[in-house]
Amino acid sequence: MEFMTPATALLGVLLCYLGYPVFRFSVLAFGLAGGAALGYFLGRGLIGTEIAAIGLSILGAILGTFLLRMFVRSGLFILGACTGAGVGLLLALKPGLILVAGVLGGLLVLFMSRWVLILGTSLAGALLIGQTASGIQGPHFVDSLSARNLIALVCWVTGAAAQVWLTRKHS
Repeated sequence: MEFMTPATALLGVLLCYLGYPVFRFSVLAFGLAGGAALGYFLGRGLIGTEIAAIGLSILGAILGTFLLRMFVRSGLFILGACTGAGVGLLLALKPGLILVAGVLGGLLVLFMSRWVLILGTSLAGALLIGQTASGIQGPHFVDSLSARNLIALVCWVTGAAAQVWLTRKHS
C-alpha cells in the first residue's frame, strides 16, 4: 500500500504502546488550553480589562477540562451502549432486553473505561504497525496476510501489557 509510511509506523507505535497515557494527557491539555483561550477572549472582548481576561481564563480552563472529560465519558457510554445493544441483537433478544443490554453495556464501559481505552488504542496501533510492516521492505518482507496478522497480534498483546504497566497504580 502506497500510503503506509514510516510516520504511520511511528503513529502506530505511539498508539500501541502509549495510547492511554497520551489520550489522558491530550484530554487534559485540550480542556485546559481551549477553556483558557475561550475565557481570555471572552474577558477581553466582553469586559475589556486584563484582570477580567485572566480571571475568566482561569475559570475557563477549569470549566473546559471538566466539560471535555464529561464529553469523553458520555462518548464512552454511547460506545458501550451501542456494543451492548449489538450483542443483544446478535443474541436475538426481545426489544426491551436489547435496551437493557445497551444500558448495561454503557455502564460496563464507564466502569472499565481504562481497559476499553487501553485495548482500543493498542489494537489500533497494532493494526497500523502490521499494515506498515507489510509495505516497508517491499512486497516480500511480509507477503502473507497471516504474517501481518501475527505481527499485529504480537504488537497488540505487548502494547496492551506495556500500557497496563505504565498506568499501574503504585502502592
